Amino acid sequence: MPQSPELAGGEGFTFEGDAAAFYLAALLAEAYAPGIDDRTVVCVSVQQRDFGEPLDDVIVDFEDTEMNSARLSLQVKRSLTISKAKSNADFYDIIRDSWATLRKPNFRIKSDRYGAAVGTVATSKERTLKTLCDWARESLTADHFDARFAQGGSASEDIKTVKNDVAALLAVAKGAPCTSDEVHLFLAHFVLIQFDFLREGATDPPEAINRIRDCLAPDDAAKAPIVWSRVVQLARASAGKSGQFDRARLVRTISSAARLRGATSYRLDIDKLTALARSYAHLIPDDVGGTKLDRTSLLESMDAKLTTARVVQVRGLPGSGKSVVVKRAVERAIELGPILFLKAEQLEGTSWISYATSQGLSGAPLEQLLVEIGAAGTPTLFIDAIDRIEKEHQPVVLDVIHAIVESPLLDNWRVVVSLRDTGIEVLRNWLGNYLDVLKVETLGVDQLSDEEAETLAEAKPHLRPLLFGSAQVQEIVRRPFFAKVLDQSYVADPGVPTFAPQSEVDLIENWWRRGGYNETGQSAIERQRALLDLARVRARQLSRPIGIGQLASVAHIDDLRSDGILQDARQGISVRFAHDVFFEWAFFHVLAERGADWIAEIKASGEPPAVARVVELVSQWEYTQGKDWPAYLAQTEGSDLRSQWLRAWLVGPLGTARFEADENQFARAVFADDFRLFRKTLVCFRLRRPPRIRTSLLALFHRSNANASLFFSVGLPTLPRGVGSSTSFCGASQTFRRGSTPRSSLSSKSGRTP
Repeated sequence: MPQSPELAGGEGFTFEGDAAAFYLAALLAEAYAPGIDDRTVVCVSVQQRDFGEPLDDVIVDFEDTEMNSARLSLQVKRSLTISKAKSNADFYDIIRDSWATLRKPNFRIKSDRYGAAVGTVATSKERTLKTLCDWARESLTADHFDARFAQGGSASEDIKTVKNDVAALLAVAKGAPCTSDEVHLFLAHFVLIQFDFLREGATDPPEAINRIRDCLAPDDAAKAPIVWSRVVQLARASAGKSGQFDRARLVRTISSAARLRGATSYRLDIDKLTALARSYAHLIPDDVGGTKLDRTSLLESMDAKLTTARVVQVRGLPGSGKSVVVKRAVERAIELGPILFLKAEQLEGTSWISYATSQGLSGAPLEQLLVEIGAAGTPTLFIDAIDRIEKEHQPVVLDVIHAIVESPLLDNWRVVVSLRDTGIEVLRNWLGNYLDVLKVETLGVDQLSDEEAETLAEAKPHLRPLLFGSAQVQEIVRRPFFAKVLDQSYVADPGVPTFAPQSEVDLIENWWRRGGYNETGQSAIERQRALLDLARVRARQLSRPIGIGQLASVAHIDDLRSDGILQDARQGISVRFAHDVFFEWAFFHVLAERGADWIAEIKASGEPPAVARVVELVSQWEYTQGKDWPAYLAQTEGSDLRSQWLRAWLVGPLGTARFEADENQFARAVFADDFRLFRKTLVCFRLRRPPRIRTSLLALFHRSNANASLFFSVGLPTLPRGVGSSTSFCGASQTFRRGSTPRSSLSSKSGRTP
């Protein structure tokens, strides 16, 4: 009957734990260890008898640089007597179990080893047995080995005695005398290892501690003795559970005690990923004309949410500063050590492996790489603009999140992503299955507070009238990115009225009129043509940078780069827009230039969901400043475009305060034919939309005098907040709760709350 691992340790249980811990320290350090001297430790197991190991106390697996494996199987004894005396059961047991290990079908001749690890043993006997085994390993044949014991051979009487004792015990174990070949083979693979743990001033614990110290981050090097104690405790506790440790599990287990350097074998990968994170963060502008806003409170809120949730979505309107919050979090994390930061427009490949290859990484197992990053730095995956990741690159993120969700070794990992309020539904299509099992919290990045606006106004006095102007103006100017654009276009001329945008469309027109910065005349026109060219190319290949060779002219590329509108992707080869809003504004004018043929431009671009907001902006402009909004609406509905484009056209006018002044043409269009288009518009309540849009929809609903069933007909299981308790709701109120807003988060694929 197999013996319980809890009982197998016996009197030497503590010493056994120390011996196992010594090998664990070598595992942590990716170092050599006694018993097999040409390979490094890759796995340590304890009490493995129930798993077919005759020598079960400590099993150590080694590998060389070419991944060639070897195994060391040890029985651990506090003290050992080397003799064949019948009363000496310990030595016989070791010989017997070593013989059984040699006879295992998977035993690797000339690679594997077996034997004993001891605390105290007679010095002369220890030396004699080790010499005997060394001779066996140096002799290629049994004949050569036996010649040492022949008349006139070099073997002393002590060595002959030990050899005879071992042969006698082998005969008992085998049940028959062993041949010379068998004795030679047995001794060639036998090891005797003495550990110095038992006496005061022992040398082995300091050696292990020094190895651990070399594995710790410099700031935590002094914690090496504490970590060693943790490793010893771990080894002892695992013996009762037949524990196994590879480096990933060991690192994950002890990382709470101290921060590590990261494995030498992963150091290049970790350094490259950290360098990429630093470069990606550098690409995110975080100032308004040189003034950086302190949004520490958002980082503090993020930290608080990460203590209870595994995913924090940093969410807000375009230009609100979502990416800057992620950037600040990334920069803070880099100060502590390595991190993993992915940026939508920087992704390459169709899997983590192909992405890793594209970045010059080694192809190390993802799980182990993440364990090392988490132990040496911050166990958080940062993703900027996750809602704008192209379909072909989504598997890169899926691979990482899958590893985080599925691996117990990564249960300390968190995910921080930035996305627009309007991007949630898109994400549910490809991330919902994973995010359903993770707790998700939302960090809303709203417009600047009065205090933040005051800070900016002190640095930029010319923006004060706008920052503290009408509510409509504040809604635009208090988005940091928009404030930056306004600051760039500011003209210090008392004779020029202060430009006060009432909507994003107003801001776009001003930006465009100045050639994207502050140009006039022919220069502005030429820059406009360059921006149109850049936007067309970008729309057709959202997943790749804009190749300079693809452009009709490169005359203004340097200027646009100097003005912060473009960034180098590969110097002299490709560029990208510095902010996705700049691309959207430029593509807005691409569609405007096409006029009634704008649908053809969308088709030519492949109908990318990422440009849906541009269509909303075009619709908004046409509704408030054009004359053909209803005609374009009919054209969109009658086209063979996907339904998202009709929805984008319908939503556009709702996003501006000017809509409230003239909602009649919208109402006429969407209320017709028994609210046919209004039903399509109400789908926005299932999606995350800015409050203004939801407010406009509610106002329209009240105007319509429609029954509450209209909401339920589009799949809304609750009545949105703001829908009152009129008699028209009597039937529905029995089944559905009123006065609640559907939940909208990454973790909810449907966006519905019962």
